Amino acid sequence: PSAWLYTKQAGQDDGSEIDNPEFFVDQLQSQYDWTGFDHGPGAGSGIYDIRSNPWVWHPGEDFSASYHSYELVWTPDATYKYVDGQLVYAQKFRWTAHGAPQLGITLAVGANKQGLTGLQPNSLSEFPMQLSIQFISIWAK
Repeated sequence: PSAWLYTKQAGQDDGSEIDNPEFFVDQLQSQYDWTGFDHGPGAGSGIYDIRSNPWVWHPGEDFSASYHSYELVWTPDATYKYVDGQLVYAQKFRWTAHGAPQLGITLAVGANKQGLTGLQPNSLSEFPMQLSIQFISIWAK
């Protein structure tokens, strides 16, 4: 599952995207690994980082076992990403797309990554197809 800000307006998208959270269940990551990236020409250098490696934060807990709070603080020049109140990653970032950002939320099943053998578990009947969201709050200044 994932939540992200992006624009899909024709001719307005330059790849600007803010992800928080984004979870992958494949050979390289699992429900124990939080991911949150900023994409596009406005993505800059890191400000703060407690991730286990350049891709994920692996705090040793199963994120699918209970509810968690994911927070994004987005200023004109940076993004700050929190999990359960703890700052995990901050990065310099400017939205450069001409289109307004929109919020996307999904329970994605599948991937098109080369070299991966497929989903684990490897059938939809085994996959727990459920995503529960308690609430979404958006504040703008």
